[in-house]
Amino acid sequence: MRFINMKSLFAVSLLVCLSFTFNSCYEPGEVCCENHTLVTVVDYTGLDGCGLVLLTEDDVLEAYNLTECGVIPEEGMRLCVDYEEIAAVSICMVGPIVELTYCEVVN
Repeated sequence: MRFINMKSLFAVSLLVCLSFTFNSCYEPGEVCCENHTLVTVVDYTGLDGCGLVLLTEDDVLEAYNLTECGVIPEEGMRLCVDYEEIAAVSICMVGPIVELTYCEVVN
């Protein structure tokens, strides 16, 4: 009887581990930025007063401290970021001005 209980416990443990593996936020072709915002660095230099901006799923962000985030930003680079909107104005005016509080390059 005890052997059956250990077998059942092992089977349930294996099932739980597999469910976590297959239900993680990583899917083929997808990037996981759990608890962060996934952005793409886009070059808006052609617009008056603009430079590199951050493109989210539904917004464009002007990060004033992008060069201080520990990476050399390049066109097309994808980042996981946290940010806070700040009360400021810019010449570019394509989106809210933000201060990056977290920044990590996504491969």
